[in-house]
Amino acid sequence: MVLFVGTLHESYFAKKIIERREEEFVLLDDVRELQYLINDILRSKANTVILDISPYIDAVETVISAADKIQDGLNCKIIILAKGFLPGSQIVQAFYNAGYTDFILGNILSFVQKELEDCLDGVYAKNGAPEEIIKAAENFQKENPVSKREEAAALKAIKESQKRKISIGVAGTKHFIGTTTQVIQIAKYFIQAGRTAAIVEMNSSGFFEKWASMEDEKNYQMDKGIQLLKFKGLDIYLDPSQITKYIRQKYDCLVYDYGCYFDADFERLSFFEKDIGCLVGGSKVNEYELTNKALLETMNRENMYYLFSFTAHEDMKDIRNSMKELSEHTLFPAYTPDMFVYSPDNNYEKFFKYKLQIEKQKEKKGIFFFRKKGRGEN
Repeated sequence: MVLFVGTLHESYFAKKIIERREEEFVLLDDVRELQYLINDILRSKANTVILDISPYIDAVETVISAADKIQDGLNCKIIILAKGFLPGSQIVQAFYNAGYTDFILGNILSFVQKELEDCLDGVYAKNGAPEEIIKAAENFQKENPVSKREEAAALKAIKESQKRKISIGVAGTKHFIGTTTQVIQIAKYFIQAGRTAAIVEMNSSGFFEKWASMEDEKNYQMDKGIQLLKFKGLDIYLDPSQITKYIRQKYDCLVYDYGCYFDADFERLSFFEKDIGCLVGGSKVNEYELTNKALLETMNRENMYYLFSFTAHEDMKDIRNSMKELSEHTLFPAYTPDMFVYSPDNNYEKFFKYKLQIEKQKEKKGIFFFRKKGRGEN
């Protein structure tokens, strides 16, 4: 199946060719920026995605990052439709440097059709990219040689930028396990540490709006245009589709409240895309089965961390030992009677400093939490 991400008008040439090849053609006509379409695109299960990049005004790296997530999620061919763009243009070269090979640059219909046919037939994948794009890259490198020192400085700047901005997804293994409390406490931690942070509600509970409605109107502010609730010293965004590039740049950290990991409407793909994932679980009889199930599904993800709520002090050592190599990814948050008041006893400082490290963690094998069956049992 071929998915065209762009307008109906621009898709006509592709639809004709794809249907002539007796393949399924689907159009995603959505005016939002590409990063907000990732989940819809991934759900399509397409084996080829044609991205019309001409409507996007986002930063080049943001568009490429979204394309990378689509390609990783679908393991598909991505064709960059950039009608009328020069081979040496910034965005075309950026996609080429990121490893993309299939481009459509022509303006005349016959050229555009021929380039699409070549993309579908694997001509550019075999040759590395259209010849004019490769030559433009070579000419640029000759005219703008980069020293080793400049290259090292650029890499350092990228790493520093990655450290400054961070996205954290938080999900609970069951309802009423303390997920939203941890979301609030994590956001408060970053604010206490002198960084800017906001919360994004990614579930349908409507918790924050309900809570604010019980307060006097003078105690909160609501910007309905961008669905921003200012409440208890926090910026809380109630509609994730309203998170624009400008909004993201305002904050060092965005903490996403995904609700329950096992809910039917849980945004799994979005959750796993975040820089850091936090699963809130428990060790009580009515909690450990779902906690164990979620842990086994996520334990090979290096950016996943586990917060055990309401855990008795005498049980902490046993749980940490059972987590084995994941013990460094395990935290026991403090009891927080008022979720909107930051508790310094959470010990987040060590936890989040550890998570921000770039080095690759050891491969995690053979970690089972509260297993009740043998390895070969069903």
